[in-house]
Amino acid sequence: MGYLNNKMAKLEMEIERNLNEREKDYNSCLEGIRTHINTQQLTIIKCIKLDSRCLDEAQQTHHKETIKKTDNIERELKTILFSISELAPRPPSTRTKEDAGEIPKQTPPATSTPRRNPYAFQSAQAQPPPQPKNSPKQ
Repeated sequence: MGYLNNKMAKLEMEIERNLNEREKDYNSCLEGIRTHINTQQLTIIKCIKLDSRCLDEAQQTHHKETIKKTDNIERELKTILFSISELAPRPPSTRTKEDAGEIPKQTPPATSTPRRNPYAFQSAQAQPPPQPKNSPKQ
């Protein structure tokens, strides 16, 4: 038993060491990516500032509006992506033996639109009922 415990302890230490090395590699790669992104962002900002100096008043106004719209779109996309990532998958429906012989009820989802015009029923009620051809006209 002592041999197995000793062997397990060595394996655990080796696994821990490998995990620590991989985590360091991952963190250094991540830091390199962040540095690259920051450098690119600063370069882009400098280019935008240089380009915007050459613009006249109308172009500068349009440029600022475009940047605002772009920022708004980016915020909306981040919100949408967050919402999508937070969606939980629906569990599959389970049928019991009692349900096996029944036909499932076909109900439309709550978000579906009606198949017919909902106002058609109201207009049909407002019209007088059709009279038979034999009845006297009023």
